[in-house]
Amino acid sequence: MTAAKTTKRFFRASEKTLNVLISKWMISQGMSYTACASESFHDIIRAATGNPTFPMLSRDKHDRLLNGQFQLFCDLVGELLASEFQKACQLKFLNLIHDICTSCGKNTIVGASVAFIDSLWRFRFIAMLASVKNEGHNAHLVAKVIESGLKTKYDIDICAMTRFTMSDTTPSAKNVADHLDTEQEDCSMHLLNLCIGYGIGLKDNVQTVTVWNDSTNSWDKVVTTVTPGGSFDEGGDVIQKLRNLNNYFKSPKQRNALTKIQEALTYPELDPMTDKDARVAYTCKVIRRSVVNYSAYEAYFQSTKDSCSVWASLTAKDWMLAVEMEAVTNFVASLALVETQSENLVSSYMVVFRRLAENKLKSFKFEAMAIEPPRSKYANEESHRRFVRTQDQLSQGAKTCLRRTLLQLQARFPKVMKEAITCVPLDPRTKSSAKKIAAVGDIPRRAEKTIYKGGIDFLRGGH
Repeated sequence: MTAAKTTKRFFRASEKTLNVLISKWMISQGMSYTACASESFHDIIRAATGNPTFPMLSRDKHDRLLNGQFQLFCDLVGELLASEFQKACQLKFLNLIHDICTSCGKNTIVGASVAFIDSLWRFRFIAMLASVKNEGHNAHLVAKVIESGLKTKYDIDICAMTRFTMSDTTPSAKNVADHLDTEQEDCSMHLLNLCIGYGIGLKDNVQTVTVWNDSTNSWDKVVTTVTPGGSFDEGGDVIQKLRNLNNYFKSPKQRNALTKIQEALTYPELDPMTDKDARVAYTCKVIRRSVVNYSAYEAYFQSTKDSCSVWASLTAKDWMLAVEMEAVTNFVASLALVETQSENLVSSYMVVFRRLAENKLKSFKFEAMAIEPPRSKYANEESHRRFVRTQDQLSQGAKTCLRRTLLQLQARFPKVMKEAITCVPLDPRTKSSAKKIAAVGDIPRRAEKTIYKGGIDFLRGGH
């Protein structure tokens, strides 16, 4: 060691300090107490400290430290929101996002987060509430849970601060906004999911009319489909057949037999997708998984003595319609599953995604999954071969699916207006393409310029 270098002094941490550091490490990594309760972890700490009788962190102490950290978080968030509320001249500035889920223990949990742009123009997203509520989905009660929960934990009046409330598209969730006295905004992810559901024929707009029946001399109620784009019963029928096929393998006996066939034929061991029809873009995922497993299913039903009605009900025409529907809705499903679930998604990019989705649905060709054996044991839905199918080559059912999906997208996502285009020049990633984004369908060039200029003028007027 040279004279120029100075020695660093190290101090041995006390047992109390080490346990506090262990607790902080688990909290920061989102780990449960069981991570430090294992014998292997005990051996590491004992070896590191040289103390074979080192007293490990107790659950009670970890809970106290965890509660302390959470209380500090609540205090800081409450102070931040109160400060931003004052800087916004006590004008409503928050976006409240809420949802309800069911835990593994069958408890209904109400969750709420807030998103906003602070006084320094930074986008903020904060998860704030997760509260058990097993008394149903009544909108008034859900609003009370959110309002009282945020008041208790953060000492804020969420109704006074919130301008927009965002949720899924169920009526009970949308009604929460009325009880909080805020404006309702539908979640883009769920709107895209509705576009898929209506496009492939799982959902329909129906109208009940009363007509006079001469043969019975009475009035009869007749239900007619009024979904834009026309009726498409065969699409929903194909999806139901694929669900029945996948649900056939719910039993461990059938599941194990299928796995043995996949292993023997060196096919990828991908489990069938049993019913999860409430999940976003589930139908697209079940089509993809069924196509990849097609050869394994075929081998299974050729080798089994069980009833194969679920397999026999799917004709070659059904399989072709399924892959065509998946090809048509593939881009919309990708938006719903990936882009719209990003916590960094902002309005300027949603405008772009809407334009991309519309252009994709108006394109000349689509890539459909090939109904053939997978090429390797490690194949999956992403690597499965696709082939090009032009619009002219699509079946009549697929063309109906395409038309319905496009009309749903145009109806549920408004065209680019001056309010929407305003956010595009503010984002460095989109401002260079603002004029292209303003181009809407086949409208005249002058109208495109009007939309763009209107957005810029609206932005200038607001500042």
